Order: sequence, then structure tokens, then C-alpha cells
Amino acid sequence: MAMAALSSAGVADATCASISGFGANAGCTSTPTSFAVGLDNNSSASAQGLFEGAITTGNTSTATAGATPRFGPGNFDTARAVGNPVMVAESMVGTDAFGPYGCEDFVDAVYGRTTTTGIGHDTAQAFYQSLADRGLAHHEMPVPRGALVFTTGADGDHVDISRGDGTYVSGGVQGLWPGYGDGRNVQILPTPNLGSWTLYGWVYPPW
Repeated sequence: MAMAALSSAGVADATCASISGFGANAGCTSTPTSFAVGLDNNSSASAQGLFEGAITTGNTSTATAGATPRFGPGNFDTARAVGNPVMVAESMVGTDAFGPYGCEDFVDAVYGRTTTTGIGHDTAQAFYQSLADRGLAHHEMPVPRGALVFTTGADGDHVDISRGDGTYVSGGVQGLWPGYGDGRNVQILPTPNLGSWTLYGWVYPPW
């Protein structure tokens, strides 16, 4: 019988053939067969689909969401998908969740936030500045896994999530073709932004 394991964030679950542990410590003991990421009334999208390929315990994975391209090179911490925000982000790669300008909504969903309790629509720079004013901003590289990275470019301000290996999971890519998940709005990018951009800085998730 398939069972669902709910993340500690309360927004993502994986359907598994078997499960171990309880509550936030629950995890799949076999390959998850599907995932779902739901948003509350303050958000505008949800993502769900089937995993294709293997999810392995260790440093690499070939998991994908739906019929999207396989993830490219990088270090996947897939020992425990449940309660792992970066893994939740990676599970949405190759989807159009959150629309072409939904980078804040994407980050909110990954970390179990809403536009009220997380980063509001089109407020990435203001959110970053509020943390920078409290001395919480960083500029050193490389950016650690799970950190929120804030930039500005031709299409305005942007936020995405570091994978800790020099690549970034990004929502709101507008269907361009620069990274893994080409042509979709959620991709893994080789840089925090596209084209000509400027780094504001990065922060540890404040929630």
C-alpha cells in the first residue's frame, strides 16, 4: 500500500511503497513514486507529478519530475527526500509551476511559506534588504546549500536556491533554455541569474 510522507514544512509529500519513522522524521524506505507540492490560499500554483528514474541513497540521483529532462551534474543529497527543501525544489525542475515571474512563490513553496509569511510577489530585493539591514547578508562564495540567493538583472529582481555545488534551483525562468529543465519555468541554472546580472547577496533562510 502506498503511503504519503509529509515534510516538516507541511507543503510537500512523496508517495512511497513503504515508509519509516513518524511526523517530520518520516521517510521513504523505497523509491518514492510521486510527489506533490501544495500551496495555500495566498499562493497561486501547485506542482505534482511522477518520479521517473531512480532515487538513490548517496550523492547522486537521476530522479526527474514528469517527462522532463534528467537532472544534470551536481551533488544530490537524496538520502532523505522528506523534509529536505533543496530536494523539494529539485523535484519541481522541468515544470511551469509558479509562472514566468514566480521566483518568490517558488521559494515560498519550497520552504513552506506563503506570500504573507515568506517573500511577497515582486518583493525579492526588499526582502533581501530587510535581512541585510539586520546584518544577515553574505557575499562570500561558494554559496552554501539551501541558501537564498538574490540578484538583479534585465528582468528585474530575482531569488533562487543554492544547491551548494555552484548551481541553483530557480523558479520564474520564463521558459528560456539555459539550464537543466530547459524551456520550463523551474530549472537548475549554472549561475544565480541569466544574461547580465548583479548579485545583491545571499542569506540563510530566516524561517
